[in-house]
Amino acid sequence: MQMNAGPPWSNGLRCSCETGAEIQLALAALLAVSAVLFLSTADTGVDIGLEIGKTLLTLVSAVLVTGVLTFVLSQLSAREAVRREHERVLVDSLRELKTAYETIQIVRYFLAASPTALSLSQQIRVVLDARAQLHRVQRERLVRDSPADTAIDAMLTYLTQVAAEYKQEFHSITEMALQEEHARDVVRSGAGRLLPQPQLPPTAFTAVYAFIDESTWQEGEFNLNYLRAKRHLQSQLPR
Repeated sequence: MQMNAGPPWSNGLRCSCETGAEIQLALAALLAVSAVLFLSTADTGVDIGLEIGKTLLTLVSAVLVTGVLTFVLSQLSAREAVRREHERVLVDSLRELKTAYETIQIVRYFLAASPTALSLSQQIRVVLDARAQLHRVQRERLVRDSPADTAIDAMLTYLTQVAAEYKQEFHSITEMALQEEHARDVVRSGAGRLLPQPQLPPTAFTAVYAFIDESTWQEGEFNLNYLRAKRHLQSQLPR
């Protein structure tokens, strides 16, 4: 069975601990040899065995205390690194989620102000960009298989329905958008004035009109699931 290697920073911590232990052992050995050499040249009245024993006991105690402290500190550092990485992923995911939601709100504003074929053609690209952003949030390891993942999936389904209407009515939208562009060209040339442009027919664009209607939006799947996803991500942030 293949063992999990762990995150990249864990290897660095492990190497640091091993290097620290090796240095401590080398210093202890050096001090022990120095003590033996010193005592061997000392006055013959000195109990060399006893003094060597005391010196070695002191050295062993120092090495043990240092080793324990090094181990505890390395464990604390590892936990802090995991906590910071956990927090960074959640903060980034929450930021992307909010940005996608605000982008969709701007799209709704423009479409509500001018629910024409040209406006829909321009704004559908922004909707697709927001969908891609939500997919990125959904792929984060701390979001996958969580309540936020389920909520974001419902948000994506909602936007897919809006995009599906655009795809289904693409030819009629393109024709109306070209007529709208022609009317604007006439105004730009000074040969006429801009008249109110025909709006999208509600019967053919039920998802689009539900998308821009404020009361329907507030109780709609996108808005409600955005609030669910945001609450879950916020609840997972370290206190």
